[in-house]
Amino acid sequence: MASKEVHNILCDKFGKSKVSEPRPGELKYFAAQSAALVPAVQVFPENAKDVSTILQIVRDHQVPFTVKAGGHGVYAGASSIEDGILVDLSRMNSVDVAPERKSVFIGAGAKWGDVYGKLDALGISVPGGRISTVGVGGLTLGGGISFAASRFGLACDNVKSYEVVLADGSVVTVTRETHPDLFWALRGAGTNFGIVTRFEFVAFEQGQIWGGVKQYLEDSEAQAIALLDKFCKGQDPASSAADVFAEAFIIIAYVAPMGKFITTAVLSHGKPEEDPPIFDGFKTLPSIASSAKIRSIADLSVELNANNPHGLRSKTLALAVKSDITILNEVMAIYKDVISPHKDTVKDFVPAILLQPLLPRMLPSEESDHTLGISKQDGPLFVISLLWSWTEPTDDDLIESLACAFEQRVTATAKAHNKFHRYVYLNYAAGNQDVFASYGEENLARLLHISKQYDANGVFTKLRPGYINVTRNGHQKNGG
Repeated sequence: MASKEVHNILCDKFGKSKVSEPRPGELKYFAAQSAALVPAVQVFPENAKDVSTILQIVRDHQVPFTVKAGGHGVYAGASSIEDGILVDLSRMNSVDVAPERKSVFIGAGAKWGDVYGKLDALGISVPGGRISTVGVGGLTLGGGISFAASRFGLACDNVKSYEVVLADGSVVTVTRETHPDLFWALRGAGTNFGIVTRFEFVAFEQGQIWGGVKQYLEDSEAQAIALLDKFCKGQDPASSAADVFAEAFIIIAYVAPMGKFITTAVLSHGKPEEDPPIFDGFKTLPSIASSAKIRSIADLSVELNANNPHGLRSKTLALAVKSDITILNEVMAIYKDVISPHKDTVKDFVPAILLQPLLPRMLPSEESDHTLGISKQDGPLFVISLLWSWTEPTDDDLIESLACAFEQRVTATAKAHNKFHRYVYLNYAAGNQDVFASYGEENLARLLHISKQYDANGVFTKLRPGYINVTRNGHQKNGG
């Protein structure tokens, strides 16, 4: 169908106040590759009924579409599309606290900084994103690691109900009791079964926290990684030294203007106490900068957002290894070996690597509680992610080849040490990674069955081309 015809149909249904024809450069996304894809039409639904109408048009006219919440998708096509319909959920951004303060209802198009800004003032919070501009929808449906993950688990495991528009246009409230299969699938398998328009989160009492970043030069890098590994081991539920309020991860990046690798430890503690003892090692390690202080969650999420500049070209991928200092050091050696010949030749290249712990207490007791195929017995794990940025499209092929080499070498090394784990974290995955196969064969088979049950005509698998979907990965798994 011609783009003008699509635009006219949507305007007839919604009026021009909810429909636009974006031009190149107008769309706001985290990654430049996403912003470069220009849809034929952008539509701004304001409620689930609007979304239902859009899906009816998509079905009736077989028009490709995509769904955008915060626009933080890390690969082109995650929440962007060339031609087709862009369903922009940004107007569905309500934050409503239930009278008993045990639940918070949040629109799927809200951004976490705005959510925290409202909840901080009320003295409550929910397990959500750590960067202010990240959207509620994408982060939650892919897992979601928060400032409170050690206390309450992943964001996806803290959703009590979902308002979902299914492929047939029906609007349903999904709970563990009403739709147990779909409720399970939505806990980690992304936007594969419908468009979630509102989440009901479990809420908890929360005042100010302590948190920020500490930065170190390369001669402290190995010590910082060892401290993070020690932190993970000390957070074992059986350890008397465990501190459920503490969270930590590390990002290491080459900073070309300095000609140095900089280690950034992101530390937080759910109580407003200066310099929690669990982080004494990071405190005594000589640092070049520190922003750690008592502050609101919203304030910390804004700072971390400022450290993640938007509009650059972006490459990510995600791997998982079992917590072990030897394998972490080998991962770092591979990372530096891969990028070193190119770190000063690729224009504006910031090749960052993330070491993100997944502690046992962040995960459910049983794998069957969510789709991810991981439980307390799998932890502690480290999610190893590349977070690379650069500016020139002419460097794209080189970047892809370097990332591929890194992935292959780390996978082989981790397997040789018996430290590899199959899990791929959806929110950091590359667009070509077989995410849902990494959840385990049984879970993949179940997800495929649920997809057919709720989307028999393949609206979300055939008409949403760029997103990592269950059916595509399932066919890849089975040689299709």
